[in-house]
Formats: sequence, C-alpha cells, structure tokens
Amino acid sequence: MRNRKNQSFQLHDWLKASEPDLTENIILQRQAMPNWVDLPRDLTENILQRLGTVEILMSASRVCSLWWNICKDPLMWRTILIHHILSLPYKYRHQLNNICYTAIERSCNHLQDIDIQLVVTNDLLKCIANNGSHLRSMRLDLCYAISDEGFSEAVRKLPLLEKVEISMTNLTKVSLEALGRSCPLLKSLKYDTELYVSSGQPCDDLAFVIAETMSGLNHLVIDGDNLTNVGLLAILDKCPLLKSLHIKRCEHLELSDETLEKRCTNQIIDLQLNRYDDQDQDDHYSSGYYTDNCSCCNTVQYDDDPSYDDDDDDPSYDDQDEYDYSTGFKLRFWSRMR
Repeated sequence: MRNRKNQSFQLHDWLKASEPDLTENIILQRQAMPNWVDLPRDLTENILQRLGTVEILMSASRVCSLWWNICKDPLMWRTILIHHILSLPYKYRHQLNNICYTAIERSCNHLQDIDIQLVVTNDLLKCIANNGSHLRSMRLDLCYAISDEGFSEAVRKLPLLEKVEISMTNLTKVSLEALGRSCPLLKSLKYDTELYVSSGQPCDDLAFVIAETMSGLNHLVIDGDNLTNVGLLAILDKCPLLKSLHIKRCEHLELSDETLEKRCTNQIIDLQLNRYDDQDQDDHYSSGYYTDNCSCCNTVQYDDDPSYDDDDDDPSYDDQDEYDYSTGFKLRFWSRMR
C-alpha cells in the first residue's frame, strides 16, 4: 500500500516538474502551425474553390469575415457541386434544397458547371435557367422529381450547353428533343436510365431524336435503352463528328452485324459496345469492336450502382468528423482555424 502511495507521489512530482516543458511544447507547436486566415486572398480563393458547395456555404464561409466576403464573390460560384449526399451529415441533408438555391443565386449569372444529385425539382431547374445563361455543363443524377415539361422549359434558356449528363431520372425522348433543338453547341451527352432488364419491344425513337437534333456530338453514352442496329446506324449517319461512343445495356442490338461493325470501326475512335450490364469486365476498345457472342446468358442480373458505397449510410457515422470526399478535408478542420 505504501509502495503504491510512493509511486503516486513520484508520478505527481514528475508531472508537476515537467508541466512548464509541456506547456512550452504546446505553444511552439501552435506557433509552427500556419495561420490560414493570413494567406493571400488569391491563394485563399484557390483553396476554397476546391471544396464542395455544401462545405463552402455551411463551413468555410463562417470561418472569418475575409472568408465570408470571398464566398460572396459570384466568381466563386461558377461551379456548383452537390453530390455524395449520403456522406453528408444528417443535419445538412434537410437543408440541401435551400443550399442549392443560395449557391445558384450567388452565382449572379456566372454559373458555368453544375452537378446536382437527388434534390433537383422543376422549380430548381427554373432557378438554374434564370441564372445560367453561361452554363456549359449540367449533370443531373437521381432526380426523379423533374418532368419533361420542366426540363424542356429550362434548356430553352441554356443555349450554351456543351455537356449534359442525365442519370436515373424520369426524362424521356421529349426532353432530349428539346435539349437538341435548344442547345446547338451540345458536344457531349450521357443518357443513363434504370433499365436493368428489357422493358419491351425494340424502339429507336430515342436514337432518331439524337440523330435528328444533335448532329454536333463528339461523345455519346447511352446506358439502358431499346434501340436497335437501325437506330445506332442513324446516329452514325447523322452525327459525323462523333468519335466516342459508349453503348451499354441495350440488348436489342445485334453486335455480330458486319455492316455495323465496319461503320463503328471506321468512324469511332473510342468505342464501347456491351448489350448487358457486365460490371466485372471493363470493355474498353480503341479503334476496335466488341462482339457479344455469349448465348448462355438469357437474363440480366440487377447490380447496385458501384459508385455508391453502403458504408456511406452507416449508422455509426459520426457527425462530429464530417468528411468531404471531393477534397479529402475534414470539416472539423475549419473550427480549428477560427
């Protein structure tokens, strides 16, 4: 018992004696850390522009008055990125709609690139159109609340669009026709549906719309459609500038057709053709042709989108350690810089 007390007293004396040294080390470490608030304005702007839209509005802009003023600059909002929704803290998710409106309105018509997941509505599309006269790139993912009418009305005000990606929405050929007729500068289109299995009879309506209204395309991705060889040949005929073509989950295509093979080989530089959703094989061919001769696969298995990680919605996720996957920054970082 006495030995334990002696050891306790010795430890206390040692800690007390070393306390000045520990305090001095902490002070030296703090002095060695850079003062982020004192960085030149242009460098600070460069750093902040690497963050996602949510992080800028909800964290970075609240660090100090300088950062607040920088984040009010319309040029900071030329690019708006709101994705990886499930990785965001829950307290931010219910504010995403307001965050979108705020970011778009702050751009003051300087918006050039927008990438939004889940939260887009017809009203938000209208807001984008009213502030996006310089918009060149738009990506809409998992936006089931938008309609053909809302999308068509919006793209009529976005004549400078060059790149459009539409993934997992309810939009049909009506929207694509409006897009093609309203955006003559369109060079890249990705149209991705949730069609994991055949949904009916062969239909080339979508292909014909692309062929008739998007002759300037350089890059085209169609993921999930009922188009046939006739529709694909129509695209090749009417889109002479097309050099990159990715077709996936279009099981009515006959890839053994020699005419189609010759056309694709002669015209397309970057070619991917795959009738089924084979996530275990990366079929990428340069000036080549992919033929699906598999006769044993009569069904298509549903595969979850690989870009989503089940861990994103892990209930053990700690809101206190908020992580931004687009930059590798932890949002707790901002509180340390106050």
